[in-house]
Amino acid sequence: MLKIQFKDRRKPAMWLVDSSIRIGSDPKCDLQIDEASVDPVHCELLVDQDVITLTCLSKKRSVFVNEIPVVSSQTLKAWDIIRVGASDLEVIDPLSQDKRPAANSESNKTIIRPAVSDWMLKANTVPFVGQFFSYQFRFYYRT
Repeated sequence: MLKIQFKDRRKPAMWLVDSSIRIGSDPKCDLQIDEASVDPVHCELLVDQDVITLTCLSKKRSVFVNEIPVVSSQTLKAWDIIRVGASDLEVIDPLSQDKRPAANSESNKTIIRPAVSDWMLKANTVPFVGQFFSYQFRFYYRT
């Protein structure tokens, strides 16, 4: 069972046990982020046993998972970082908290990592005004 918490620990962690958890600036949201850059209902977490899906409900603002924008929805896993407005939320696994993925200490090995382009299109015409669309261009680079 996973939890979600603010990365800066300003509020206590919340167990992801409800079937849906709404995140936004509205006080009626399950996880309230009181910021001007956050919509009243910005995104939603849908929990189906061990599968957690983040759905972006904001039409004008983006949600990022591990610094990659979420256009419609994305499956989450432990240790993912969700950015909503200026706040970072972290999905944690309390049972394996000491087993957090660590950086590779072997620096002389070549690692091929997938990268997603930072390009996004912002619609300026009706009916899609203000919506963001990601370009699914993927490339690989060596480090």
